[in-house]
Amino acid sequence: MRLYQQFVNEPDDRFPFSHGSQLTDLGASGLACVWFSGSLEGHGDVVGRLSRLHPGTDPLLGPQWQAGETIAAHPGRAVGNPVLHLGGDGTWHLFYVAFPPRQARETQLLHRRSRDAGWTWSEPVELAPAGFPPRPGLWPRHPLLVHEGAWLLPLCEIDRRPPRSLLWRSSDEGASWRELALPKTDSLIQPVLIGTPGHGLQVYLRDMRCRAIYRMVSNDGGTSWSRPRALDLPNNNSGIAVVPLASGRLALAFTDQQRRDRRSPIVVALSEDGGETWPLRRTLVPFLDVAAARVQYSYPSMVQRADGRLHLTLTWRAERVAHFVFDEDWIRQGEPRLASVWPATAEAPLAALRRLDLGETVYLADKTVQLVEAPETLRGALALCPLNDELRREGTGPEAEIAFELHRPARLVLAVDAELRRLPKWMARMSPLAGELRTDRARFRLLTTALQPGRHRLGANAAPPAGGGHAMYFAYLLEEPS
Repeated sequence: MRLYQQFVNEPDDRFPFSHGSQLTDLGASGLACVWFSGSLEGHGDVVGRLSRLHPGTDPLLGPQWQAGETIAAHPGRAVGNPVLHLGGDGTWHLFYVAFPPRQARETQLLHRRSRDAGWTWSEPVELAPAGFPPRPGLWPRHPLLVHEGAWLLPLCEIDRRPPRSLLWRSSDEGASWRELALPKTDSLIQPVLIGTPGHGLQVYLRDMRCRAIYRMVSNDGGTSWSRPRALDLPNNNSGIAVVPLASGRLALAFTDQQRRDRRSPIVVALSEDGGETWPLRRTLVPFLDVAAARVQYSYPSMVQRADGRLHLTLTWRAERVAHFVFDEDWIRQGEPRLASVWPATAEAPLAALRRLDLGETVYLADKTVQLVEAPETLRGALALCPLNDELRREGTGPEAEIAFELHRPARLVLAVDAELRRLPKWMARMSPLAGELRTDRARFRLLTTALQPGRHRLGANAAPPAGGGHAMYFAYLLEEPS
């Protein structure tokens, strides 16, 4: 299977900022996504939003998410981290926080119900463990787990130093709660709770110290837990997502680095031993050397549908919620071995490697440019997907050309804007190739040349004046037969 991408929402004057998405599988009714939007995180105009992807609008056939609806608003207070849960009787349960602007330690943990699939909602009720008053500083982030008939809601408490994680347990579907400790989780927050046959309950934790992702195990339903153990996976104090798969494996999405001030790349990993090791990994969003305060690709949420496909949403440039569709085989294929884009750390690359086919997005930034027509030899080929000019300006590196390294001999195929009347010198040395490529914005003629292993550069990919804001060319790499 290939990788597909679309957007759940679009920024506008009312909602220029979006963050903290969470996906819910609605079974035969499709998917639901909740997140929070407003002028900026923590501001008093931030509200909880909901969008739906109904069956029949299959993302592999170019569907669109429905327009977002506001499902939680507290004028003058910020809403954060909505979490949606479907009860056994069909009731929708929404957990979220509301707090004074920019005072995240003063949260109220709130609960609303909907008995008509999210179209109308009850008044919010502030939650607290039985026999205790509500207390500030509690935050949800990930779905609750139904285990042996009880609800287990993972939470973190930031109104203490250092913050910690904990669980709430309910035996009456949210009518009352009691608290369960997650011991020794100081500075480990936003617990992801899963249940796996043969491995009991597991919790995966974000690390505020920017060291690693941590894991804990319980074999008694959450009453006692193993000591948190660091995995061989970095964490830079950003969100993670973990789901058990029908195959028995686990999938984990995370930011694969330790720099606190960067929120990329996003990598998806597989474990075949119940979460002990994660040897199979693939990059979903490439590294972009842009300050997280300005642009971020973060906070994944992931579910597996009955057809085996994995659906993942994440914050895209802090403006939109992006939606990806892939499967285990896509992860197991691993990173492309024919080539790699460089520089990989000190400066931002201007392209990312990706296998593309018809209907897929050929830009990896904020434009929607889809591949509509291509010769059979290019379908599913390894593509150097360009990043657009706006994203380049936000990067810190001076790199003006697309640079990559070939690990084996390959044939480079350029799809060049048909409106480009005069080829740059570096293109003019290439040979014409029969056929054409077409996106939903323009037509492209084809050029080709053979390349040997080593480092190569392609000229700057600025759009021509008549190009309508798309790339001047797209580049494909085809492995030469040995």
